[in-house]
Amino acid sequence: MAIGLPTAYQWALAREKSTGEVLKKVARILLTVLAVILILIFFISLPLGLQLFFSTPSGRELLARYVRGLYFFILALPVEVPIRLPVSGLLLVLMVVFALCFLAAALQAGGVHKAVMSSLDRPLLKNMRNFLFAMPFVATATLVGTMGLIWLMEVLGLHVAPTFETRDVLELLFEASYAAVIEELGVRLLGIGLPLAVAAALKARDEKGLAFLKGLLCPPALGKDIKRALRPLAWLLVIATSLLFGFLHLLGWTVGKVPVATAAGLVLGICFMSYGLHASILIHWFMNYHIQVFGAWLYMTEDPGVAAACSLTFVLEMGVGVLSLIMFLVQGIRLYLSRQRAREEAEKPAIAVPRAWYPMP
Repeated sequence: MAIGLPTAYQWALAREKSTGEVLKKVARILLTVLAVILILIFFISLPLGLQLFFSTPSGRELLARYVRGLYFFILALPVEVPIRLPVSGLLLVLMVVFALCFLAAALQAGGVHKAVMSSLDRPLLKNMRNFLFAMPFVATATLVGTMGLIWLMEVLGLHVAPTFETRDVLELLFEASYAAVIEELGVRLLGIGLPLAVAAALKARDEKGLAFLKGLLCPPALGKDIKRALRPLAWLLVIATSLLFGFLHLLGWTVGKVPVATAAGLVLGICFMSYGLHASILIHWFMNYHIQVFGAWLYMTEDPGVAAACSLTFVLEMGVGVLSLIMFLVQGIRLYLSRQRAREEAEKPAIAVPRAWYPMP
């Protein structure tokens, strides 16, 4: 029996749709597996740092010291508080802060387990409402983008190099870990969160205190109407703090660091607005601690297995970063085109239908 043209056409469409669905599921499985692997690597890097600090001679020597003062940032104003604290105690406080940020990220938007379990049935962007699931893609994309900008600055003759003396690798790791927290509190929390908190409290009709706390620590938790009203202010604050963050790096870096840090600050600001303070701290943690802890591990040992593990981790994160940049670019183009089509549809004039076309009652 011959197959009619409509039947054959429907069969071809159904087959094409089925193939597309299979490819989507395969892509979602691959991305979920990559996300889970990188999350496990993130978790491993936390005790790895503690092991380097507490079990190596240079680490124990560092932990036996005392810090002479703590520095903070109030936006662009550096403030130093003269206080004597043991390095070991401050390091443990930092690790607790990072662990709490990971906990907040894991619990967000129904939990990371929900994002992983529903990854086959839901689009990736919906699962990325949980920041721990989104972190591998955002962090590695930031890493690749930052390295690309550093290469571009070097090509343009703007060297990206520290102006401070290079010290022990664990001392640098400790100071970078401290900076990841302090800079987020001083720039993102005070520069974005505090103005938004005040504006949200003024906009809220009731529970102004709760609106203040949400705007300060987790802007996406605000109501839709308040978020819509504060969107212009939010973008203004994100851009302003990104520029501020970039120029703050003139304190310890060459001028080539400014555009690189500004771009990184833009990512951190968007993470703060999209997920909350814990997200911007964790991305900063990734760039300042996670990347450096593997470098310190490799520097302090001559084990070929360690070298292989560090190299494999770096290649994996760079590969996922390139994939993430492409994915975000495609999603951004699709979002722009869909909004453009919606705007064009809304601007189309209404078609007048002659009254004679309607049956008389």
